[in-house]
Amino acid sequence: MGNRRVHRSSLCFGIATFALAGALAWRGAFALDAIGPSLLALLPTALGMLIGIRLRSRISSTLFRRAFFLTLLALGGHILWQALR
Repeated sequence: MGNRRVHRSSLCFGIATFALAGALAWRGAFALDAIGPSLLALLPTALGMLIGIRLRSRISSTLFRRAFFLTLLALGGHILWQALR
């Protein structure tokens, strides 16, 4: 059950990403010079996904969920801190 949910979420995220890119291109807001840095940003994203997949199979789902949400909380705190500085 958990793996199917992860796969569905990944599929939804991928579709939403392409839909956003299409909408930006249609409105003329898609900067072609941003493609290179955007593709480079996919490398750490893919690495994080691979690490997450391996961790998820080795630790309990509760611990994985806690670590995932704590990481998101820390990331959100960092973004907030940067915005308020």
